[in-house]
Amino acid sequence: MSEGLVQCVGCQKWFTAAQLSTHLWNRWDKSPRCHRIAVQPTLKRAWEEYGGDSNGNPRFLASYRRTCRVCGQVFFTSHPSALDCWERACQITSNRKAAKVRSARPRAKACECCGQWFTARRSDGKFCSNACRQKTHRKSAALQIKHSEEISGIG
Repeated sequence: MSEGLVQCVGCQKWFTAAQLSTHLWNRWDKSPRCHRIAVQPTLKRAWEEYGGDSNGNPRFLASYRRTCRVCGQVFFTSHPSALDCWERACQITSNRKAAKVRSARPRAKACECCGQWFTARRSDGKFCSNACRQKTHRKSAALQIKHSEEISGIG
């Protein structure tokens, strides 16, 4: 490439020094992976310098050594709750596993209208059937009309 250009370690694109700095540190850029790859050496140095996971480490230099749950790769992060490395495949796999766990949770609930027990299709399901949902809606609509008439003095 031309002189004065630097290659990003994350996406392999070429930039001037100023462009690369913006590319790596701009959170709104479409390259968060590049930023995370670029800061790995800095986070590793901070982790080694302070002797482990933020022992006496100033908050702005907090560094944690983690092992990715999916691929087993060691990575450094500034987030104490991070469980996965920054590879997109690892994050997708982790999210899919979490979704399976969430969907496997039992959803036995009592209907808010009739009190009958049912298995909800969604985590926020409240009614055993459309009939109960409609009945509850119509009751609440009637109460709202009655309440508004009482306030206005019509009824």
